[in-house]
Amino acid sequence: MTSLRRIFLCSILSITAITLLIAALLSYHVVRRDINKIFDAQLFEMSHNMQRFNEHYGVEKISNANYLNDTILLEYPLSIEETRHQYESKRVYQIWNTDGHLVVRDNFSPVFPISNMQAGFEKTKMGKIDWYTHTLIDNDTGLIYVSGQRGDVRQALIKQLALHDMIPFLLLFPVLGISIWIIIGHGIKRAKLVSEQLDNRAYDNLNPLPLDNIPEEHVPIIKAVNDLFYRLNQAYERERRFTADAAHELRTPLAASKTMVQLAMNAKSVKDCKTILEDAENGVNRCTHVVKQLAILSSLKPEMIVNVKENIKLGAATQQIVSELKTMATENNTALIIKIQENLELNTNLACVQILLRNIIDNAIRYSPACSEVLINASQENDYVHLKIIDNGPGIPKEMRKRVFERFYRSIDSKEEGSGLGLSIVAEICTLLQAQICLSEGPGDVGLCVCIKFPITS
Repeated sequence: MTSLRRIFLCSILSITAITLLIAALLSYHVVRRDINKIFDAQLFEMSHNMQRFNEHYGVEKISNANYLNDTILLEYPLSIEETRHQYESKRVYQIWNTDGHLVVRDNFSPVFPISNMQAGFEKTKMGKIDWYTHTLIDNDTGLIYVSGQRGDVRQALIKQLALHDMIPFLLLFPVLGISIWIIIGHGIKRAKLVSEQLDNRAYDNLNPLPLDNIPEEHVPIIKAVNDLFYRLNQAYERERRFTADAAHELRTPLAASKTMVQLAMNAKSVKDCKTILEDAENGVNRCTHVVKQLAILSSLKPEMIVNVKENIKLGAATQQIVSELKTMATENNTALIIKIQENLELNTNLACVQILLRNIIDNAIRYSPACSEVLINASQENDYVHLKIIDNGPGIPKEMRKRVFERFYRSIDSKEEGSGLGLSIVAEICTLLQAQICLSEGPGDVGLCVCIKFPITS
């Protein structure tokens, strides 16, 4: 299992370490540049000081050094440790004449030239040692003043100063790690609180989690959990409503069927038994129809409608439903007429449109008188497709047109068998498809016209 705390800590420390490494390299570069400038300035000053010293010490003698057999050696009166600094001990000077003779040197200077005898600063390699030198040529006396310093001295000082700059950061690195660990732990403490709330929550508690005092980074997670709770609550409500509806609607026909079976068992003749059993069969058929309608209603999930869409030809979808209901229409001697514009398309859920058509056309056939017709008409007007199913039945009074979409609502004087769920299913599908449904009279104020307006971009 991956720990976010460990990932954050390792990532931050890695970035910090890389940053410190880059800072160390830049610091080393800056220190080297500054140290070189400081030591070059000292060499420059030393060369000019030797020139000024010789003007008072013995310029003529040194100028006539070609008559000398030995080099003048200027020794320090005390030991190196007592007289010189650790870095000063390796800074030396030489004086050369025009004939290439070394006429003056200190007791730490080599006897060979440490410079190319060119005026200015230069870096030369003598054997295995690098020398940084400054050469000053006196045109009046012909003397060449060379001051120099070994390169290893400079490098040692540069490394020491760069290391001293990094020591505080290296010492603070563990402190930084501990601080980051504590801060991250404090930051994810809220997430642990949310986890504890979920652990202690009852299985049927689908109320949303509070967003008070929640870090901004945790808000999307909490919102996602709340959205999941909402969808679970919707599914739970659908299941609970399905159970309640089924129990409500099936109680009466099942009790009636049981009574019929008991009567059939006590019937005195086969004819009476058959008649009673036929009534019982009608009750069972009604129960079957109710169960089918309830199953359809329970399966209407919003995510199914939103995520499953396709371009459907409305005429072909309607023709398929009409073919399924053809037997029912023939038994009722009702003609089903389709008038839909060719290639009229909708981008929506095909299964929902078919359920909608099946329920409306089924109702139209049931309530239409014999030897009548049901007209199914669809056309495009502006950005909408208008689907109309018109029958010649008794229609629905205006005051009842809102209530017919309620579950299990049926008119008192209705003689047709049904569950009272058909138009409720239609209304719920229209809501999911963002369509509008309207009930009105048919042509000549006869029958019922069910008009559904689909947005083309639904």
